[in-house]
Amino acid sequence: MFNNIVGSMVIALGLILHAAAPGLNDNVIARLAHKLLRQVGGLEEIELAAFIVKTPQGELDLKRWPNRGNMTAQWMGPMPDGVVGVIHSHPINVPQPSLQDRAEATRLRLPFYVVSRGALCVAGAFGGVHCAERVPWVRRDGMIGVIALNWTVIVTGGL
Repeated sequence: MFNNIVGSMVIALGLILHAAAPGLNDNVIARLAHKLLRQVGGLEEIELAAFIVKTPQGELDLKRWPNRGNMTAQWMGPMPDGVVGVIHSHPINVPQPSLQDRAEATRLRLPFYVVSRGALCVAGAFGGVHCAERVPWVRRDGMIGVIALNWTVIVTGGL
C-alpha cells in the first residue's frame, strides 16, 4: 500500500510540475536539458542558462541568456514572450537548485530546472525542489527516449 501511495505521489508531482505549461512534459524537459548540457561541453564551471519558451509554432525551445565569459549567465531586461520556465547548468558537485534559484522560481512563478552531468532537478514555483531519479543522458546507448523521469521530492514547498 505504501508503494502505491508513493507511486501516486510521484505521478501527481509530475502533473503539478508541468501543469502550468502545456507541452512541458518529461520528454521535452529531458530533450531541452540535454541540449543545454551539450552546449556546456567540458566547461562545467561556466553557467549556461536559457528561458524555456513556447515558439509561435507551438514548439518548446531554449532562448539562451548571454554569458560574457564570466562564471554566471545573466538576463537583463524583460522576459521574452512565451516563457514557461528557466533552465541552467550547475557543476556536477552542485546538482540541486540554490536558495536563489528557489527564490526566483517562487518570485516569477516559473519552474527553474537545474541540469548537470549527473542530475536534473527543478525548483518549483512554490519553493519545492524535486530531482529526477535517473537522467537520460547517462544511458550507454546515448538515446534520450524518456517515458517518465520519476521525480522525487527533495524539499517541500516554501523557503
